[in-house]
Amino acid sequence: RIDRYTSALKTAIRKTVKEQLRRLRRARDWEDLRHRKNMLMVNMPRILKNELGRYIIRAFKYTYQQEKRQFKKSTGRVEIDLNYDASNLLRQLHDGILRSDSFYQQFTGELGEELDKVLAEAYIEDTNLEMMLNRIIPAMERKMNLSIGRATRIARTELIHVSNEARLRSYQERMEETGEEYKFTLVVAQGKRTCDAHKELKRKIPKGGLPLSELKELQMKIGHKHYGPKWNLQGNSLMHPNQRTVLARQV
Repeated sequence: RIDRYTSALKTAIRKTVKEQLRRLRRARDWEDLRHRKNMLMVNMPRILKNELGRYIIRAFKYTYQQEKRQFKKSTGRVEIDLNYDASNLLRQLHDGILRSDSFYQQFTGELGEELDKVLAEAYIEDTNLEMMLNRIIPAMERKMNLSIGRATRIARTELIHVSNEARLRSYQERMEETGEEYKFTLVVAQGKRTCDAHKELKRKIPKGGLPLSELKELQMKIGHKHYGPKWNLQGNSLMHPNQRTVLARQV
């Protein structure tokens, strides 16, 4: 489901960006073209945040409701609304992620520099505006598609994080209803991109899992070891961007 959301998010961003690039063709002269490009870079953080915000809500609701349905052992399609605590948590996650400007500023700054190079090279080749537009818009689209791919990999981290928190919220409600105390684990994706911190976590989490407080404590200990004393855990399981770890109940 996360892969589906990530793919749909990438498609939505690309479609919006393509529409924005078409507006460059309305440029009256070279200066107007540069101004329109700069305005596109100003708008990019809003474009990324708006699209990501939609899928954050979808990912949270889907995961939360899926876990609740399994608990109720429902048959067929049963709609389960978010309760007050779940809605409040979703709002906090949504607002917190969309207030994180550092990534978006870095992303648009680097992309803006790349597009400036495209403009400069096109101007040297041909100063005719129409021919210049025919040259630069496809080149800009290629540059932006590469950057959007990187942006959606980061967005995938946020979608996994939101899904983990939604799943945990459902588990916590279940524990409150039944009086049981669950144990949890982290399903660490294995591969070349798996960091040393998560490799160590995978080794040190017992097969039977840990209570949530102990699991968080272990993550904090390993995180400080690998990332320094100023590092902090985001939520209950997010240690760093581009993380693919799933928080799950150990049964």
